[in-house]
Amino acid sequence: MGRAVGVKVSDRQRAILEKWIRNKAETPYRLIERCRLILMSAEGLSNTEQARRLDVDRQRGVKLPGRYCQG
Repeated sequence: MGRAVGVKVSDRQRAILEKWIRNKAETPYRLIERCRLILMSAEGLSNTEQARRLDVDRQRGVKLPGRYCQG
């Protein structure tokens, strides 16, 4: 089972990500998906669990949070 990248999200960052997720009418679906992956990584969920919850390919769950950590 793949381990999630250790993502740290500040309270402000979390609020912004959650706002984008809630604003489905104006936020592109891919951005919502990325926000969810980042938040799940911050919670320490495995890549496999993230992919299962979002019904996406496991590899997508591996790549996106890593990109977030790189800046």
